Amino acid sequence: MLLQVNANLASAGFTATDFDAIIAADKFEAIKPAPDIFLAAAQLVGMDPAECIVVEDAPAGIQAARNAGQLAI
Repeated sequence: MLLQVNANLASAGFTATDFDAIIAADKFEAIKPAPDIFLAAAQLVGMDPAECIVVEDAPAGIQAARNAGQLAI
């Protein structure tokens, strides 16, 4: 999964070092639109979910961010 994450980041002009944390979806039983992955990411970086912004490219991801109480763009 890490290769896919790196490929996705590269296609958007990023590298893994541009982020404080990276979480892959394969670590979660409940997938989007469940908020689990976004809530875990907020916890990992020590942020209140409501203070996070999610950049998402799919409707299920937008809904997952909303379900987590986060702003989605």
